[in-house]
Amino acid sequence: MFEIKGIRTFAMSAKNIDKAVEFYTKTIGGYIVKTVEPTEEQLKAGQVKEVDVKLGNFEVHIFDASKGPRAVDPHHTLNIPWQ
Repeated sequence: MFEIKGIRTFAMSAKNIDKAVEFYTKTIGGYIVKTVEPTEEQLKAGQVKEVDVKLGNFEVHIFDASKGPRAVDPHHTLNIPWQ
């Protein structure tokens, strides 16, 4: 059996990524740890802008959904220690 220590990440689509990032940084107090700006070729292949915000030992991965939400969102990962 796994010993789950908590949620490690939460991924979500945001209709307005700038407002979502502002909420998680200015209102909640997190900080940006990674930003992904896809190239034109990557955009054509379906990749979207992503901003990852750190909140303590937890990260929120925010994906640009201005053209529609990603089919895989929302989703999360668990913190499970391995020996």
